[in-house]
Amino acid sequence: TVKKGVQIEFYDHTNLVVHGTLKLEGTQDYPISLSAQNEFWGNVYLENAQDTVEFHYVNIENAHRGYQDGESAIASFGSNLVVSHCSITNSRQPIYTQGGNVLIEHSLFHMDMVGDLINITKTNEAQVLNCEFRGNREQDTDAIDYDGVTNGVIKGNWIYGFRGYNSDGIDLGESSKNILIEDNEIYYCSDKGISVGQASTAVI
Repeated sequence: TVKKGVQIEFYDHTNLVVHGTLKLEGTQDYPISLSAQNEFWGNVYLENAQDTVEFHYVNIENAHRGYQDGESAIASFGSNLVVSHCSITNSRQPIYTQGGNVLIEHSLFHMDMVGDLINITKTNEAQVLNCEFRGNREQDTDAIDYDGVTNGVIKGNWIYGFRGYNSDGIDLGESSKNILIEDNEIYYCSDKGISVGQASTAVI
């Protein structure tokens, strides 16, 4: 458990690896900070966590290539994840998840590199609600990418500035099913605001 106002600075290429559970309990007035002591650190890596991992009011900066070559600030495998009122900037891909259930809400995401800001794969339930996604001019960079998600909601988000070649606001693929997309504001995307492909289905 990390209490409100705590600042953690990581050495170069060091990571926080979670097999049990992790609760980061920041507040609006006293957020938690995860950053690099020098230029870049690794990432937070979740692998079959025993309980839901929760990030509340956490600012993450300068996360780079992490544990087992993961390239996301938060990389989650087989774990339930909640990210609420967080900011992930100046990092490689902010969030990648595979398996588990995911709730991401009221958060800000931006990066200057190629890749999806949020990529959620092979997940039974995923919700991305009321977040801001600030794009860049790199190619093949989507705000939200759902791949093989069975039940999903993407609602109330502000998605803009994905100006690089072949960049979408929302991309559904790999037979994602039962996806609800509503009340999002999406503009300045070079390819599509919303892309639905690879036998995926959605109500928009």
